[in-house]
Amino acid sequence: LFYGENLYVLTTFEKNKRSNVITSCIYYLESEDIPQKIIEMPGIVEQVFVTSDKLYLNIICTNGTKKIYVMEPRGETYELIDNFQKISLNLLDANNNYIVASADFIKKTKEFVMESLSGRFVNLCSYTNSQIHYARVYNDALFVITHKGCNDELLFIDLLKNRCTSISNIGAILPHLSFNNGKVFFFLITYNSLSYFCYNVNTGNREILWEKKCYMPTTMRIESINVGNVPIEIMHFHYNGKSKGTVFY
Repeated sequence: LFYGENLYVLTTFEKNKRSNVITSCIYYLESEDIPQKIIEMPGIVEQVFVTSDKLYLNIICTNGTKKIYVMEPRGETYELIDNFQKISLNLLDANNNYIVASADFIKKTKEFVMESLSGRFVNLCSYTNSQIHYARVYNDALFVITHKGCNDELLFIDLLKNRCTSISNIGAILPHLSFNNGKVFFFLITYNSLSYFCYNVNTGNREILWEKKCYMPTTMRIESINVGNVPIEIMHFHYNGKSKGTVFY
């Protein structure tokens, strides 16, 4: 089950017992209506990104490689990058203007940004040589978390101005960024603290919203949701080990 642009997308898959061919079904869910089946695709849908005008599907093929398919509002479906039979394409994020993905080939991984309208590619190694393990696009900005030695690094890449700014490179940054009204929210863990940060995209200011001076073996996530017309930031805490539940802040 995937969500984006006020639309839920449900995917299922099944294997044919005779041919062993796997087929996925994609459904729309709007309000409380019955799921509406829109298409069947060969393979297993691993990831779905919903924008205001397109649906992006990351599909695992029978041979194990991954492909990215684009579904237009008129129902037209096509492969984002074709003629790459032995290269796996992993979709990291997408919005109306950009697609962020990585390509795996010959034991190497290359991350790139593709402009939706022009089809122009930007190789992210021009901004960082470190391995990217999380990426999110926000308007014309790209935020990536990279492994840099013992620490993670959070980078802000202005795709219009072709400029890269380091937001933080100390400790471990949990790979769940949240966006709200020009601000980015994220968690940072060091050997003796857990902090909740806010970064202002327009001013470049970074602010600690909450900090705990102890090491907490936790799994965390941030979400921006709307309750009526009120935007709310939710922090999900799950303590690893003896924990029996989740705390919502």
